[in-house]
This record gives sequence, structure tokens and C-alpha cells, in this order.
Amino acid sequence: MAIFNGLKVLGNSIVGINPANLRLLYNTVVIPAITYGAPLWFVPDKPNMTLVRKLEKVQRRAVIAISGGFWDTPTEAMQMLTYVPPICSTLSGPTSSLITW
Repeated sequence: MAIFNGLKVLGNSIVGINPANLRLLYNTVVIPAITYGAPLWFVPDKPNMTLVRKLEKVQRRAVIAISGGFWDTPTEAMQMLTYVPPICSTLSGPTSSLITW
């Protein structure tokens, strides 16, 4: 959450960087940082929902900031508008198989 709060300083819906660049920063800075250790604890068949919910909270705040939406807007709608996939899809995507031992 601290990483995202640092990026939020760069702009809002009125002043600062535009939503497309804020989304780009989220995808290139925040997502790799919060999913860094995910291949060690995330199992798609039986995910640790406590940790997944924490990541969902960060993502929800991010898509609200990126889209300029209201707090009561459904998360799925904001994810579709900002082209940010759900966190479970991000965790179980192709980057989750990078570690091959």
C-alpha cells in the first residue's frame, strides 16, 4: 500500500499525470512489487485467501485512483474500465511459472 500511496502523489483526477500513465506506473511498479513472493505461496487450486484479499484491497484502491471512480463503484467494473485484470488472474498468469527448480 505504501508503494501505491507514493505513486498517488504524482496526480489525481484534476492535476498531475493522466490516468493512462498512472495505469502504466501501477502495472510496471506496484504489481511486480506486491506479487514478488507470490510464486512461493500462491497455489491456484487452493489459494491463501487472506493474502489474496490484502492484494485485492491494494488493487481496488489503485483502480479507484486510476479511473477517478467513486468508492461504491463495483471493483469488477473499474477493473474493466481501466484494463487491469483481477489479482487472481495476475497471480495465476504466465509469470507465476517463472521459478522452475
